[in-house]
Amino acid sequence: MGERGLKKRLNKKGLSIMIGYVLLISAAVFMSFIVYTWMKSYVPKDKPECPADTSIIITKAECDGEIITIDINNNGLFSIKGYILTGITNNGEIVDLSDGFYGFASGDLMPGDPVTSYNHGAEFPVESKKGVISTIIDKIELVPIREETSEEGQIKTAICGDAKVSKKFDARCSVKIGAS
Repeated sequence: MGERGLKKRLNKKGLSIMIGYVLLISAAVFMSFIVYTWMKSYVPKDKPECPADTSIIITKAECDGEIITIDINNNGLFSIKGYILTGITNNGEIVDLSDGFYGFASGDLMPGDPVTSYNHGAEFPVESKKGVISTIIDKIELVPIREETSEEGQIKTAICGDAKVSKKFDARCSVKIGAS
């Protein structure tokens, strides 16, 4: 084998390393495509939305000591499963008062149902890093929640952010947030 045969063999060795890198990168790209396609099947395709005619009214909002009493009327065209209750302080801070959402004791609040009164009481079960804190709430906001049935028959919860309503308290309302 002469000098020429040695150079030819060394050149092929460099080529096989490059082919190995190309195959390795191709395999990684192919595997990432497979994983992406598989993970995409786990993401829900449709987000449940509330119909445009979903509406509630807060007819009364009172605060007696640490008890918030609200009267709710469903003046929309669809039933309401529950609501998320938040409080707004005088400096605009939003305070979560619901720790999830409240459902109605009698089932869904149907359209045209008479005013229903709910008492939210002395200590709201919301986690607070500071333990139990007391805060002044100037107004409350309610966001209705509905249950929608998908085409596949699955029941999905829809938060109706467009139907959010608020009511200002006549007097200052002091509530305790957190668990003791």
